[in-house]
Amino acid sequence: MATITNFLGQSNSSTVIIQTADHPIPSINISFSFIQTFVYEEVVIDSIGEMKSCIGTSVDLSNYKGFDQSSLVYSWSDTTPLDISKIRSVNPSSHPKTLIIPPFTLEPGISRVLEVSVWLEAFVELKTSTQVRLNALISNPVAWIEGGSRSIGSNQGILLDGSLS
Repeated sequence: MATITNFLGQSNSSTVIIQTADHPIPSINISFSFIQTFVYEEVVIDSIGEMKSCIGTSVDLSNYKGFDQSSLVYSWSDTTPLDISKIRSVNPSSHPKTLIIPPFTLEPGISRVLEVSVWLEAFVELKTSTQVRLNALISNPVAWIEGGSRSIGSNQGILLDGSLS
């Protein structure tokens, strides 16, 4: 039983249950919690999963039979409807750590929350996850000339001369 009292003298009691595990627990991290991108850009999101015995400490997995980084399972999900067939992972195995969203897959002005979960193959109930908010920015039209190396904005003039073709 834990009792907390604030500076006004008000207090509240609660029971806290701490459960210990007899094996390492996976953790997951994404470098950014918010990403802004334009729809014409490719988005690459890397996640890092590792085994933890206590918060802030890494585990020597050689002490645990069957527990290594290859036993971590990764799964990506989206809170908003997205054609998942357009999204691919860098590693095409069943354990994708990196998510790649190709150009022109996202809708401009739409914000979505992507979530990556990680768990041990043998212990699905020990799933942990983290999220990243992805905002597809609206941009002014930009003219791209095939074979050219220059782009122009909507406020610039363009002259195409086909006399040499």
